[in-house]
Amino acid sequence: MKPEVAQGMMFVMENSQVLQKHYKDIARKYRNKELHHLISAESQFLPKINDTDGGVGIFDVGKQE
Repeated sequence: MKPEVAQGMMFVMENSQVLQKHYKDIARKYRNKELHHLISAESQFLPKINDTDGGVGIFDVGKQE
């Protein structure tokens, strides 16, 4: 895997709570109006974080405990 891809994946995982909360607003700002209808469908594919475990979820992004 290219380092840029791994870096992007880690960024998304580490910021997934913010992304979940604000994705629709962010996407509308940077997306052509003709594609706004896709935003709701895309948001279903965002990483989900389980808040019961302190926000860590099932993803390991290389953090040391």
